[in-house]
Amino acid sequence: MSNPNYPAGLKRHVQGDWNCVKCSNLNFSFRFTCNRCEASKPGVADTLFNSALFLLLDENETEIFKQNSDKGSENKDPTSDFGFLKQPVKIQPFTQMVTNMEPRIIENNKVVRDKKQVENILSEVKRPNTGRSGDWVCLQCKNLNFAFRNQCNKCSKYKTTYIEL
Repeated sequence: MSNPNYPAGLKRHVQGDWNCVKCSNLNFSFRFTCNRCEASKPGVADTLFNSALFLLLDENETEIFKQNSDKGSENKDPTSDFGFLKQPVKIQPFTQMVTNMEPRIIENNKVVRDKKQVENILSEVKRPNTGRSGDWVCLQCKNLNFAFRNQCNKCSKYKTTYIEL
């Protein structure tokens, strides 16, 4: 049964929905990128959710951390216990970290790092380039499954050995 106030062809604009500045597509409020052209939602960097920052230290920065935290106790100022925090560190937004994750094989909740095997299996899988994290490939039938599934929707094998995307 349809709502007479909103004909089938008319998109309902709800508070929080937004129009893409690049292609004028109407997007739902929960989206952070346009579902047509993938342009970012205006002002999305200012929101608390997307500005969650994680510290990622590379080898050089880790060495700086060790040097500052391992200093001897001679002439130690009690207020300098956290002096290493004054050192500059590389900060990346959470969304960038998520997109850097590579597919990997999971066997009984343990990660198996065999990049060549993963690439061979993924080359056989018909999959759209959705970029959704958590989706997984069943190793028995090579079917792509959504992240919420605990059982393959093609062969019914439980999610015990799989490739996580």
